[in-house]
Amino acid sequence: PTPLEEKEAETRSPFLTLKATEGKSVTLPAGRNVVSAWWGDVNQELELGEMKGRDVTDLVLKWLEANRDNHELPANNGVLGPDPCPGEGKVLILTVDPTPLEEKEAETRSPFLTLKATE
Repeated sequence: PTPLEEKEAETRSPFLTLKATEGKSVTLPAGRNVVSAWWGDVNQELELGEMKGRDVTDLVLKWLEANRDNHELPANNGVLGPDPCPGEGKVLILTVDPTPLEEKEAETRSPFLTLKATE
């Protein structure tokens, strides 16, 4: 690879970004881990400074826990809490780890077999 290609590979995020505008829904890949979620003004997608939006990661994780069989997360104030910017169009931005949870769990398991002696 060229130096430019190497630099681009270094700066690429290992995470997926999923978006849904207000009134739509986002399809979450089964068995994936939501790293962060932001709900706010569609014109200010994660701008620094005065933002018209908020972190809704905890709300999204609770919704996913309660709706395990449903992978269609609605982008609306009913699910994502109070309206962060009344009168403005909103967008839900999710950062998702593309590694299946089963793989992550396997990485944390010991490769050794544990045996217990009985008397």
